[in-house]
Amino acid sequence: MTPRLDVTAASTDETVEAAIETCIESGHARLPAYDGSLDNVVGVFDIRELGESDADRFDEIGVGVVVEPTLHVPESKDVDELFSEMRERRLHTVIVVDEFGSTEGLITIED
Repeated sequence: MTPRLDVTAASTDETVEAAIETCIESGHARLPAYDGSLDNVVGVFDIRELGESDADRFDEIGVGVVVEPTLHVPESKDVDELFSEMRERRLHTVIVVDEFGSTEGLITIED
């Protein structure tokens, strides 16, 4: 798991252009997208899923428009079950939450 302190994320208030810059700076193609705070992750921003036809409008489109939903799992979830579920659902990134619903970190299929 990548702990919360090491997670690079994009706000849904940002433009797609700003999120692309964050991806480039961090070296990640996917970023969790949050609304308000990192405790409210609404999905995953994936730079590879952006359409080229909208490239000239990336400075106008908000991240919240292009995020894909993701799974939130408790920190107590069995890792073997989690990876099986991720493969079945074709999810690359899941958000790990504690018993209060606060974001603890994230797990990627590459982990």
